[in-house]
Amino acid sequence: MTGWAQQLAALEQAGTPCVLATLCRAGGSVPAPVGARLLLAGDGRQWGTVGGGALEATVLEHARALMGGGGSEWLHLPLSEQGQCCGGMVELLLESFGGGPVLHVLGAGHVGQELARVLEGTRLRLCLVDPREEWIARPGLPTGVHAHPMEALAYVKGLAGDRSRELLLILTHSHELDLEVLRSLAGRPWGWIGLIGSRNKWRSFRTTLEREGVASAWLDGVSCPVGDSRTGKAPREVAIALAREALLAEARLHPAEGSVCPGDACH
Repeated sequence: MTGWAQQLAALEQAGTPCVLATLCRAGGSVPAPVGARLLLAGDGRQWGTVGGGALEATVLEHARALMGGGGSEWLHLPLSEQGQCCGGMVELLLESFGGGPVLHVLGAGHVGQELARVLEGTRLRLCLVDPREEWIARPGLPTGVHAHPMEALAYVKGLAGDRSRELLLILTHSHELDLEVLRSLAGRPWGWIGLIGSRNKWRSFRTTLEREGVASAWLDGVSCPVGDSRTGKAPREVAIALAREALLAEARLHPAEGSVCPGDACH
């Protein structure tokens, strides 16, 4: 595996979006050979080059626009139009990796394991969090899952910035930890937060958090109970219900052009 391929694999494993630019065709005098590659990560790091100068600046501009979308773009660039005197022409393929919405799942127990399998092949990128080695490193997890062997509270505290386009599902093994996670999240923008548990659990949590000053408007955005108890209580049945709710929440955040979410149609 070449250096750029290793780095691409590492970025995908870490859940970092990136764009790979490959110089596919060239004519005349050009600053880099066919096959030259440039890899740009969403955090600004980059590897390789497709020629430098104004040409590379243009490629980077297109790469940033493509970042996180999961698509591709074909660029035809006469170098004279890039302010370079080489006089040649290049064509490049830009491919976006690691795109798509993120679902952070706190808890890799029985339900978390089944949820990872149910969501395999969907548009959701799954980040699975659990400090228990016997669960987070369990054989059989889909290869696309980004496993984080760490405490849930430490993980959410490390998620800085605006998360209003991302989803989070709380499935930890401890009610006390669930409450601590919600305290840590309180007031921060999220696209969707789901919490597994009963109506009684949520009433207790909500009362406690409101007494501590958490805004009712923020608490209104937490989905609890999450899923649908009518589907059954076996881990896979619960996971299917959770997957459906997460996918519908994501569809409301990123509606496809011309689509209508179930339940939103005119009656």
